[in-house]
Amino acid sequence: MLFNQFHDTLAGTSIELAYEDARDQLGHASSLAANAFNAAVQSLARQVGIEAEEEMRPVVVFNPHPWTVRADVEVEYTWLREAGAHVVDDKGASVPMQLTRPLTTMSGQRGRLVFPVELPPLGYRTYRVRLGAVEDESLAASETRLENAHLLLELDAATGRIARLVLKATGVDLADPGARHAVVVDDPSDTWGHGVQAYDSELGEFECRSVKLIEAGPVRAIVRVDSRYGSSTLREDYVLGADAPHVDVRITVDWHEQLKLLKLRYPTTVAAEHATFETPYGHLERPAGGDEEPGQAWVDVSAPGRGLTVVNDAKYGYDVRGGDVGISAVRSPVWAWHDPRELEEGGDFEYMDQGRQSFVVRLIPHAGHWRGARVVRRAAELNQTPFALIDTFHAGPLPQRMSYASDGDGDVVVTAVKLAEDGDAWVVRAYESAGRAATARLELFGRAFEASFGEHELKTFVVPRDGGEVRETDLLER
Repeated sequence: MLFNQFHDTLAGTSIELAYEDARDQLGHASSLAANAFNAAVQSLARQVGIEAEEEMRPVVVFNPHPWTVRADVEVEYTWLREAGAHVVDDKGASVPMQLTRPLTTMSGQRGRLVFPVELPPLGYRTYRVRLGAVEDESLAASETRLENAHLLLELDAATGRIARLVLKATGVDLADPGARHAVVVDDPSDTWGHGVQAYDSELGEFECRSVKLIEAGPVRAIVRVDSRYGSSTLREDYVLGADAPHVDVRITVDWHEQLKLLKLRYPTTVAAEHATFETPYGHLERPAGGDEEPGQAWVDVSAPGRGLTVVNDAKYGYDVRGGDVGISAVRSPVWAWHDPRELEEGGDFEYMDQGRQSFVVRLIPHAGHWRGARVVRRAAELNQTPFALIDTFHAGPLPQRMSYASDGDGDVVVTAVKLAEDGDAWVVRAYESAGRAATARLELFGRAFEASFGEHELKTFVVPRDGGEVRETDLLER
């Protein structure tokens, strides 16, 4: 993994063959990590005491974050369609559930279901899927409109743009439907983008072909927008959960343009002179003047009484123009083409970012400053989602609900828990995420301690497993 953090490989400026190596090497690293993850959750799950119950399937859902997470999870079975199903939690309380599209088109009893979970910090919770359908009230939805207690989202059937995005607590509409959304930009620059300050030479916009409601139920509703530009297609599924304070946009683009860039713009009614970009273990404010900027998972525009945070799980190039937040989705120069060489007309070249790719954008409207909207945690939840493990019946010493660590859900965020390199101890790492001094109560495997953090401060602690004194250390655990 670290080998492929080399600056040309990481930045997308290597030759094409290097990315075949990177694909395989990162795939190998991901496979090793997935095997370790699977062994860990299986080891825990098999120790959970789950009593046998006729016509029931247990699901153990794991939370990778040291704070309470509320999310929707999906599982797939082969016995759902004939009798229907419903879900209960570890206490037997009913949980809303709806069927969604399965991952296969095979005939038979196969079905896929989605249900909301509320998970304890860095732990797990057991749910039960039982046969027999239960009626639940569906989310308010139409072909172009989604609504819950927190948000109202309306899409323009002609353009596919967001026509309204209302934060119901304040009544503020954040959408600017008069501005373009899926923008194609002329990009004749080389692979490194030498001399480019901003991608602003717009050629046009993806043309909306259809807007339609594809799913609605008690858990969520989804409106799909299909668009086309030239030889390329764009599919955007706008997903609103029944109790979600955000909208997720599941994006699939099949891109075949050359020397062009796709900007996904989310224009707002926020009058912002500066934007806030997430950085590793922190954030930076930059002028909202339209220049291309690097960032991590989120970027925010805020003004008194209104704001929007745009989160994603795959892209790291942004621009912000006032209240218009743009994500650089795909870019297609020639592979490893370096200025000052010019491309001869009719030359035989291969272009980057061709083909199909998928990622998710999360839109978080809020009233005022981003600090009150928990955007750091919601971005982490998008990038590392809960994991649902289909289980079976077995005796075990563990309860059906457990939490192993917590950071208090304030400004201080725990980012790592691991075994110490030396000695019988745990190591926990945390940082102050809001840019203001804070004191946090950190809990780890039954032990609790308080720690004070300066603004943006990163700290590492050693927590002896035998109950000894907690001490601060450095990143190398010296």
